[in-house]
Amino acid sequence: MDIKDKVARFIADRHLLDPQQKVIVAVSGGADSVVLLNLLQQLGYQCIVAHCNFHLRGADANADAEFVARLAHDYRLPFRSIDFDTNAVAAERKISIEMAARDLRYAWFEQLRQTEQCSAIAVAHHANDNIETVLMNLTRGTGINGLCGIQARNGHIVRPLLCCTRAEITDYAHTHQLAYRTDATNDDTIYRRNFVRHNIVPLFEQINPAFIETFGRSIDYANDIRLIVNTFIQNAQAQICHKTTLGLEIDTTRLLQQPAHQGKNERRAPCSSLTTSPFGCLNDSCFIVLSDYFGGNSKRIPIVSGPWVSVFCTVSSRMIRPRCRNSRTR
Repeated sequence: MDIKDKVARFIADRHLLDPQQKVIVAVSGGADSVVLLNLLQQLGYQCIVAHCNFHLRGADANADAEFVARLAHDYRLPFRSIDFDTNAVAAERKISIEMAARDLRYAWFEQLRQTEQCSAIAVAHHANDNIETVLMNLTRGTGINGLCGIQARNGHIVRPLLCCTRAEITDYAHTHQLAYRTDATNDDTIYRRNFVRHNIVPLFEQINPAFIETFGRSIDYANDIRLIVNTFIQNAQAQICHKTTLGLEIDTTRLLQQPAHQGKNERRAPCSSLTTSPFGCLNDSCFIVLSDYFGGNSKRIPIVSGPWVSVFCTVSSRMIRPRCRNSRTR
């Protein structure tokens, strides 16, 4: 199966794009995004080319913007671009330049999607990016979500190339004589992702030449497991948690009987201990149940002891994730 058919099937299987709807295509000028645009154009999607100039690489960044503008013109596609003072934003928000660039990029893409009345924003992450992400998550320590890697769809963000390897993408670009820009910073191993890409992944490929393919299947298995786990949690949530006029009631007896608690007796405690150490005797499943109620975030809330735990809280714009002893949360 060639890459065009592979991407077409992936889009259809994952319901990523609607041929009747316009799509924002994020194009940096690199091989990945150039191939993405070419494939979506060939597959008949209504594309709007979007480019961000973060002004981080001097003349090279301006040359990238000019290249993408010409590319959109050659395809006779609408072109939208924006300039960011990324260094200033990073300093103002006290975050890394990489994080600032990411926040600026996705915020603008979403604004553009709404303005242009598009159904999705297509970005060019591929299978190698996914594996690098999971490996970096593992080095920091992670749970099931971190093992699931980059998702093919995240809200309006879609990743049609997630089924393709970097080698497949560059081979396609060379075979079809697609010009693209090369970012020299991609070879600088001072950046963590580049270090993993150039130093760590090749070692795994020495052990297993098919590492990208086999590790990708393992990521798919992790996503299957997460689906099963989430289904179990939803069913448990219906039995354990009940909304009341005062807030949320949690049946701690049933909560402590959940499978996730087995083998963790050292973390069990009578319900009375909850009055002095909220959540201190509960396991991670408590956080999952709570976070579902608060849109993926939990709150630090007072708890009253008893066979039922009554949760009283006031709604606030800032959610605080409670920590459990001997557990790590992010």
